[in-house]
Amino acid sequence: MDKSERRSQALEKLKSFGLKLPADWKFDRDEANVRSDGTDISVAPLPETSSPRLRS
Repeated sequence: MDKSERRSQALEKLKSFGLKLPADWKFDRDEANVRSDGTDISVAPLPETSSPRLRS
C-alpha cells in the first residue's frame, strides 16, 4: 500500500467517526509528530512491550 492509499484510508476512517471538522482543516503529520517539548516522536524508538501490536 502506498502513501496516498494510506492517506485516503485514514481520511475515510476519520469521516466514519462523524466528527465535525472545520472546512479548511488540514492534518499536518510533521506537526502532529512533534511533542510540546519540541521533540519529534516519529523518530523516537518504540517502548519495550509484551504486546505484539505495539512492536514493529
